[in-house]
Amino acid sequence: MKLAIITWCSSQNFGTYLQAYAMQWYLQEMGHEATLLDDSIYTTKAIHSRKTEFISWCKRCIKKIIPSYKRSLQNDRISFSLYNNFRTRWLKIDNDIEPIKLLDKRYDCYICGSDQIWNANSLITKEKEFFFATFSQKPKIAYAPSGLVNYPLQARLELTNLVKDFSYLSAREPSAATMLHDLTGKEVPTVVDPTLLVPKEVWDQLALINELPTNSYILLYLLTPNNIYIQAAKQYAKRKSLSLKIIHSVYVNHKESTVPAGPTEFLFLVKNANMVMTDSFHGTIFAIKYQRSFVTFQRFHNNSQNSRITNLLDMINLHDRLISETNINKIFSLKDLNFEVIDKRLSPHIESSKKYLENAIRSICNE
Repeated sequence: MKLAIITWCSSQNFGTYLQAYAMQWYLQEMGHEATLLDDSIYTTKAIHSRKTEFISWCKRCIKKIIPSYKRSLQNDRISFSLYNNFRTRWLKIDNDIEPIKLLDKRYDCYICGSDQIWNANSLITKEKEFFFATFSQKPKIAYAPSGLVNYPLQARLELTNLVKDFSYLSAREPSAATMLHDLTGKEVPTVVDPTLLVPKEVWDQLALINELPTNSYILLYLLTPNNIYIQAAKQYAKRKSLSLKIIHSVYVNHKESTVPAGPTEFLFLVKNANMVMTDSFHGTIFAIKYQRSFVTFQRFHNNSQNSRITNLLDMINLHDRLISETNINKIFSLKDLNFEVIDKRLSPHIESSKKYLENAIRSICNE
């Protein structure tokens, strides 16, 4: 079957690229022809006003003369190149998607997910037609879409209309699954992020870099710079007599020295770290996948925005690994992790997620 995957696969974020790769890999492993649809026309080429463009240009000029900003811009350029290398080598993307209504001639079914593609903001932009595949008359399956939090009433009514013609619905977070069930009356299972469907051995093939770390290190990866977390990581590394590597996040101004990276380098750095400290959902997933000790810093003060991380940690009963600014000293007293137990807790969720996807596609194939 020819499957089109609708997800984010253009923005420079490790989790974005790796979840897109995972979805494609697993569908191909099932024996299908799976292709990612290029989302860049909907997510990275938004039209801005001349005033907005001028303000952005002024900011870029200022950043070029401030040392920390200048260093970050240089690392951005290196990271962009590494992302492009990954995209070219590992992702099969259909870049010829317009006119979008003609895609039904090329594909038998659409898989929408994963990542936060169904956030409320997508309902008020051109993204809506793409991420909910409203252009298509072919069967549609939702696999682990996220972003379904803080939906106002009017947006929920519109969401109901957008998902009513999906053959199969699922969600990544239980709260999202409950909301979709309440809106549609359909069975909506909770499924794991697609990165968890892929064996570690496959990720190892992507993480191959012809160099080995010269020393033991703590890896810090923050999507939102937070000085409290940075200082805690420095203190922890000092107490353990380890170096600290801070991985570079594109578009984030890092005042600290950071390591530029693309998805391949990210996997390599996680795989070889003594410990991972992160506020990232996918940073947490790959620390678990590579059996690295980890802590997950609370990124948002609004708990609903942290739901995808809290749900993951609930799944494996590791609530104590979620660290906030108010209990930061807990990182110095955490016990060692038992990854055999963690794997046993995760395994049933992974298997049920595989069955959901396999059953959905098999049912559509037999129609």
